[in-house]
Amino acid sequence: MRFVLNSDSVVENCCNWIADNYSDECDLEVIIQSIDEKRSGKQRRLQYMWYTQIAKEWGWSVKRVRNFYMEKYAVVMFYRDNINDAANTVDCIKSLKDQALLGQYKQLKLHFVESITTSSFSVKQNSEYLNQVERHAISKGVGLLIPDDLKDCR
Repeated sequence: MRFVLNSDSVVENCCNWIADNYSDECDLEVIIQSIDEKRSGKQRRLQYMWYTQIAKEWGWSVKRVRNFYMEKYAVVMFYRDNINDAANTVDCIKSLKDQALLGQYKQLKLHFVESITTSSFSVKQNSEYLNQVERHAISKGVGLLIPDDLKDCR
């Protein structure tokens, strides 16, 4: 049984369930942890909208803009937070550069950048990412649009 404690009534129901189901013959394990929500659909929509807007402004493809920001910000976050064991992968790719194997380094770096996705981010991580993208775009003269229904997602 899993309870997400998001209201007083759920907390009460959870406590009642535990009391009703506990007995001396039956041990229960209760694990309490915070939920690390994955990025939201609103964040995904805003991100794609911004990629599209920046691509038009810079004359780039949406894929190129996406890869640019993934390499500039997301890889750093994947490494820092070791998302999907990315730290080991990034270290291996960096070692190719250190060994002067630049062709292999560039190829694997591009493959890694294209394979990561912000769907692995929590809402908080994705907010950090979106804020970095927004600050960079503004510093380059691109004022990003934020529709009213997406203002609360970054």
